[in-house]
Amino acid sequence: MHMDQRMVKQWEERVTKWQTSDKGRNRHPNDDDIMQLRVFLRELHRRLVEWGRPSVVLQNLPNVGRLLGRLCSIEVLRMQEADYQLVLQCVLALYVSQPSEQLEEKAIKWAQSQVRHSVSYYKERNPCRGIAESVGCSTSRFNHTASLKLLESIVEDLNKVPTTCWDPYTNCLVPYTQLSGTALTDLSELCLPLVTGSCDVSPLVECLLSCHGNSAREALSPAFLEAVTKSQEHAYACQCSLELSHEGYVSLWTRYLPALESEVLHLIQAVVPLLPSSELRAQILMSSRGLPRACAENPSLLTGAEKLMELLLHHTGGSASVLTTMDLFHRCVKESRGTIPPVLHCRNSWPALDSLRNLLQADPQDLPTRLLVLHIKNLSNCLTRHVVTDPVSRFQAWLLLARSRVWHRAVLKMSLLGPAGGVPACLQVLVWYNSPLVPDRHKEYQDRLGELITSLRGLCYQAVLQPHDLQCAFSAYRGQGNLLCNIVKPLLMFFSVYGNVTRHVLPDIVEKATGENQPSCATKFRFFLDCIEFALVPDGPHALSKRVRGSPSRQGKKSAAPALSLFAEVFEEYRRERLVGALRLPEELHLGLMGRYDRVKQLLL
Repeated sequence: MHMDQRMVKQWEERVTKWQTSDKGRNRHPNDDDIMQLRVFLRELHRRLVEWGRPSVVLQNLPNVGRLLGRLCSIEVLRMQEADYQLVLQCVLALYVSQPSEQLEEKAIKWAQSQVRHSVSYYKERNPCRGIAESVGCSTSRFNHTASLKLLESIVEDLNKVPTTCWDPYTNCLVPYTQLSGTALTDLSELCLPLVTGSCDVSPLVECLLSCHGNSAREALSPAFLEAVTKSQEHAYACQCSLELSHEGYVSLWTRYLPALESEVLHLIQAVVPLLPSSELRAQILMSSRGLPRACAENPSLLTGAEKLMELLLHHTGGSASVLTTMDLFHRCVKESRGTIPPVLHCRNSWPALDSLRNLLQADPQDLPTRLLVLHIKNLSNCLTRHVVTDPVSRFQAWLLLARSRVWHRAVLKMSLLGPAGGVPACLQVLVWYNSPLVPDRHKEYQDRLGELITSLRGLCYQAVLQPHDLQCAFSAYRGQGNLLCNIVKPLLMFFSVYGNVTRHVLPDIVEKATGENQPSCATKFRFFLDCIEFALVPDGPHALSKRVRGSPSRQGKKSAAPALSLFAEVFEEYRRERLVGALRLPEELHLGLMGRYDRVKQLLL
């Protein structure tokens, strides 16, 4: 068949008659017309692909755009999926990723508009109204169904061309026969308006995310990947505009680093406000999107997420909230792993810090006091020896130490209750733990912290404790809030459990730990829950989930007996004030506190 302007004009006249007749409902294109049109469209598509550039096409066939535009609006043709697909293929043949002149830029915008109008209508009157009425359904329902059918057709075509399989190493669908990178780029750009639309495009987006080009360069359009990433901004607030499956999220995170960065940042923003009072809720929220599970299955994702959190931790100067979030995230990854065998990380393991890493592998609960003091001295020497001059090594050593929360608690406890000979080493470790990025202030920090710990050690063995004793002990703390703020609350938690704290002194302790003037009974109750979990639970604060993970030793319970008695009094005060209505607390927070209390009570039986 010879393709020229005369043939295009003939078909344009025939299509115009169909449109005019269709409005009067006198005549539709019959089967012979459809078959002839099918042959014409196949030949037209072949010639369009052969010519390549839209400028060349429009030189040979000036009216081809008008013909294709009219074909796109014929209602009966829309119902013929195979034939309408040929029309869209001809439309897409006029689309190029890199226009060389203004005429080609217009052709690109025209092709995009035809695709948009194929799945939605911007005119006042829906052109499918007549067909919708003839089949007995509403226009909006017909429009929605037709749009879904078109999307299903695109997904089916994508799945037919590249036969895909699940690759356990990359944890995503990988095609055997790879598509052209240019084809994927063009298709993803054409689908860009659909990502922010109201139609359910999740299957199409997931299918595109699972497709890879025939080169190492990213095949999908950056604008498309950015739009999909932006649709997930409010996911943790249950306002996600585009829901994907777990495999879809994994494909997005593994192939587009900004998507992983955005996911980690939004995760931290959602979790930090829940800490430390609602850590169980934070853990549930953290696992709701499947990022911990994806990291457990895919070591490259875990490495990326850890690196992002480390950078955030560095920029926030060792924020306690970010550190707690990191610890919670690693717990979620560990729980998500289940039966999945652990995978070695493909990252630098810092061999220079192997000695520190080996020291932190030991469990302080298994060591008697004498060996524990010796172990802490070795930790202090190791930190001083390896990271005095190198900032990078200093930061990596601090990360190792910060992740060993059990050793942080052990050093805190020994600094208050251990032999006096081990206090200098404890101070050195605590300085590195709480102030890693300002080594020039370590000496000042250690002196101030030493004064505070010496005072608290004396109060731990004082038979009768008075409020003014606590004020004297914290005289060294005045004016040093920014320097010692990260260490005061943990110290007061241990002191509240193992010191001779009474009801008269408790408000002052809670005020210094929380910064709340005249703390309420709810604040005191929450603080005491934190204290018991921090000091007595082997896995640390809030580690109690639906089942108790560890039990304190008999000696630990005996040493904390006065504190447990005081805890019972604080609980009774909280319960009494809530019953009489003197305490107004949201029901959700109350249930969270009572759940923690029940688990602590079970732990101490």
